[in-house]
Amino acid sequence: MIDEISKNVFFIQSSNQSCNAFLLVGRKIALIDTGLSSNAGFLEKSLVSIGFSPDDIELVLHTHGHADHFCADSLFKKAQIRMGEFDAFRVSMKDAMFSYSESFGETFFPKISSSFQANEFIQISPFNLQVIATPGHTEGSVCFFEKSKKLLFSGDTLFNNGVGRFDLISGSGQRLHSSLDVLARLDFEILLPGHGAILKTGQKQNIKNAVETLFV
Repeated sequence: MIDEISKNVFFIQSSNQSCNAFLLVGRKIALIDTGLSSNAGFLEKSLVSIGFSPDDIELVLHTHGHADHFCADSLFKKAQIRMGEFDAFRVSMKDAMFSYSESFGETFFPKISSSFQANEFIQISPFNLQVIATPGHTEGSVCFFEKSKKLLFSGDTLFNNGVGRFDLISGSGQRLHSSLDVLARLDFEILLPGHGAILKTGQKQNIKNAVETLFV
């Protein structure tokens, strides 16, 4: 499924175990997460249907370093690939245990161009993405907040009606709780999660419900 959820922001939802991918078309063309290698064909066809090829992608931004979010990076040979520092180190070391690549039957690891800095802003005019550190699902998990357009790309930190697992390597329920508190202070109207459906209403209540699941 492909849906333009905001002007020049495309939601590419996979039908397999892969994550959601989001295409931002500005002065640069960027993807947020890519998915499993088995998602590469679908992702490429989706880009072509919008009018782009893999070589047009200049920047791939990752919410965290699990294989179901990065293995389709193999398509994007000209792109800079970026990730949170802790996760970028593990992926650069081809850490199969951390990335759960073997669980997904994957062997590919991308070459990380650089890691995010604390509270960094990524200019993809007209988009200006603030990198929000949100450890909990993994130590290096991040979200991307576009304040002017009130968009939050939340990876596996926050879903529509739930949160990502925090019992995996470097995960922490306590840290995830703190990260949700940070997200609760942001003014966003549309949640763009790493898996499942997007959410266009009730963001505060969704975060409140997510926090409650941590204590069940």
